[in-house]
Amino acid sequence: MTYKFALPFFAIAGLAACELPNENTLSRSDLTALSADDVRASRLDFTAATDIPTGSATYEGHVRSDAIVNGEDDYSILGLLEMGVDISATAGREGSGGIDGTISQINLFDDNNNGFEDQEFGGELTVRGDARDGRIEATATGVLDAVLDDVLMEQTSTWSLDLRGDFVTDFDDGDTIVGDVSGGTTGSASDDYDVTLTGTGKFFGERQ
Repeated sequence: MTYKFALPFFAIAGLAACELPNENTLSRSDLTALSADDVRASRLDFTAATDIPTGSATYEGHVRSDAIVNGEDDYSILGLLEMGVDISATAGREGSGGIDGTISQINLFDDNNNGFEDQEFGGELTVRGDARDGRIEATATGVLDAVLDDVLMEQTSTWSLDLRGDFVTDFDDGDTIVGDVSGGTTGSASDDYDVTLTGTGKFFGERQ
């Protein structure tokens, strides 16, 4: 009798160790629409540092990039960006101040539908940096969970993304931020999976 109950117990224990990927919170149609925002924003005029309004402002938008996941290409990453910028009138230089914020709801899309499942990474990245003479220089770091192996085990890796960009003018001076995003997982021994942005990464935000 002991043998008959042992196999089901271990089978149940094995199933309990498996994890299903988080469902996407952003869609492929979101990816297409926000890519169009990036193209439009790239055509806007840069805002001179002396024309950026002083004071604090929040910019909301997205981060988007093609990506390589565990050595396989044809993936896309899309997340929501919230960036607080404090352009201080006493910073010593026009258009300069501190930056803080988050990148949340980071979604993965398999563009060939033949690799790891579309999913949302668990967790968020913290953004810290500076606006220097009207140019944005920030880094987003944090630990994100995902299911990116063949045995459905939850994995964690540390991310570090560099955001470099500018204030541009849509309707008002400095009402939009745009720029490039690079980086991925850190490649440290503690990383369970690897993600590398391919050089197409963009960020976009509108002042709220």
